Amino acid sequence: MPRFLLPSQSGRHRFACLALYRALVRQCGRTPFPRDQQNSLRAIIAQEFQKKKDWQSIPLLRVAFQAGYEANDVLASSARGSVEGTSRILKLLHELGPSLIERPSLSVTKSPDHTRPNGNKSKFHPPAPYPGASPVLSRPYKQISGRRHIPVLVNANGFPILRFKKPQSPFLSRILRQKITQRHRRVERMHALESMMQLANEEDEWDSLLQAQHGISLMPESKWTREILFALMNTREVLKQQYEAIGALSARMLDIVEKEKELAAQEKAERLRSKRLERLARKRARGGQEHSR
Repeated sequence: MPRFLLPSQSGRHRFACLALYRALVRQCGRTPFPRDQQNSLRAIIAQEFQKKKDWQSIPLLRVAFQAGYEANDVLASSARGSVEGTSRILKLLHELGPSLIERPSLSVTKSPDHTRPNGNKSKFHPPAPYPGASPVLSRPYKQISGRRHIPVLVNANGFPILRFKKPQSPFLSRILRQKITQRHRRVERMHALESMMQLANEEDEWDSLLQAQHGISLMPESKWTREILFALMNTREVLKQQYEAIGALSARMLDIVEKEKELAAQEKAERLRSKRLERLARKRARGGQEHSR
C-alpha cells in the first residue's frame, strides 16, 4: 500500500479486513462449543473490529492483523479437536465475563423493524411535488390572494430555477441532482469516445497497411472509427439539445420574472391609490362632521 494513501482509502486494506473477519466468523461455527458460546465469540470479534475500524496507524494495524491471524489459528485448532486451543478459548470467555460476551453482534442480530403506529413497516418514499402545485412556467398569475412575491432566477450548476422561498423543495433538489448526474455522465462519455478515436485511427491505418502489403482484409465493410464517430456525434448532439433547451428555459423564466415585476409594480401602485382614496374619504368625513356642528 502506498505511504501517501490512508488505509481506509485502500481497497486492498478493506479486502484484507473483510477476509479476516469472515474467516474468524466462519471458524466460530466450526468450534465444538454450544450455540450461545459461538454467538459470544462472534460478538467479541465484531466488537474488536468495531473498536479498530478508525485506526490509521500502520504499526498498530500490523499488530492487530497479527493478533487476528493468531486468533484464527487458535479457532482452527479448536475446530480440529485440539485440547490446547479449546482451553484457550474457554479461558478467554471466562476472563471476559458475561457483561462483555452477552452484547449482541451487529453481524449476527438483525436491526429491529421501525414500524408506524398502524403496524405497517416504514418505507422510503422519494420526495414528491407539493399536492396541487401548479407548473412554474404557468406563471405569472393575474390574481393572487396576498402580496405578490417576485421570484429570483438562480443558476443551479448550469440549470436555471425560479426560487420563490427558502428552504428549497426536496423534490426540486432531487430533480437537480438527477439532471446534473446525467449531464456529467454524458460529458464523461464524450471525453472517453474522443480519447478512443485516436486509437481507432491507428487501427484503421494498420488495417490499411495489411490490405495494401499483404492483401489481408480484417474489416472490409466498416472501419474502427465509424462506430466511435457515430456514438460521439450522437452524444454531442444530445448535449447540444440539452444546452439549447436550458437556454430556452432560461429565457422563459427570465420573462416570467419581468412580468412578475410589472404586475408587482401595478399592484403596488393600486394599493397606494387605494390608501390615498381612503385617507381622502376619512378627511372628508371629518370635515363634514365639523361643518354640521
